[in-house]
Amino acid sequence: MKRIHSTLKDIINLFNTLRFFFDKMPDRSEYIDYGSISSKVEEFKHFRSTGVFFYYVADLQKLKISDVGGSFYQLTGFHSHEVIGRNFAFALKMFYLQEIPDILKGIIKYHQYIYCKPIEERLFIKGSLILHVKNKNGNNFTGLLQAVPLAIDAKGHVTHMYSSITDITHFNVESNTIKGDIIDESDPNHIKVINLLNKNMNLTWELTNAELRILKLISEGKSTKEISDILFLSEHTINNHRKNMIHKTHAKNTAELISKTLSVYQS
Repeated sequence: MKRIHSTLKDIINLFNTLRFFFDKMPDRSEYIDYGSISSKVEEFKHFRSTGVFFYYVADLQKLKISDVGGSFYQLTGFHSHEVIGRNFAFALKMFYLQEIPDILKGIIKYHQYIYCKPIEERLFIKGSLILHVKNKNGNNFTGLLQAVPLAIDAKGHVTHMYSSITDITHFNVESNTIKGDIIDESDPNHIKVINLLNKNMNLTWELTNAELRILKLISEGKSTKEISDILFLSEHTINNHRKNMIHKTHAKNTAELISKTLSVYQS
């Protein structure tokens, strides 16, 4: 019982961490029209998924599941009307309790990696996990989850995410633990495959030259006013750059921002 309580506590903490990526979404008017997203879903269904599979689309604006399809009922036991419009945490019902913390850790690292990349490359970052899926009716299977951003807004936020889960039980994948990768296809001539669950996975952040100048001055102990005077920028602009860097690097405060980035960017 204590183990279950501890696992549930971990799940809540991890899910709250995941929400970090969605809490700063821009106003509804800034989102891409769903019509263009629907056409991408059709493309992914036909060209990116094979075998018996289902898919779901997460609307990161509303934090809800906006669409499901494929062999959804066959593989999950849920009818589409039971799922569409639900908070996407509902999808966790399809996974085993003991595996959910690793699933959430993988999703968090996937989003961290996406936001380390320049905006123009973010649609080419895919994630994959081999996990075990629970069917509502008791017919469980080993699944390959594949996720890819459907759309981003002008500020670089991922607005909708497409995820498919394919039944790969027939491949007799021998694994008692979750396995996963990030597939970075931003450079088609140099595709990177990164272990998603590697605790030592290093991330780099795409900071602008202006942000780097401010970061260096912050690390030297300069105040906002001093930085403003040195760079001939308003204090408001300096504070905005600081907030943006904290957001990009997922730091909790300025001190953590410096410790996480200085070793990456110092020359």
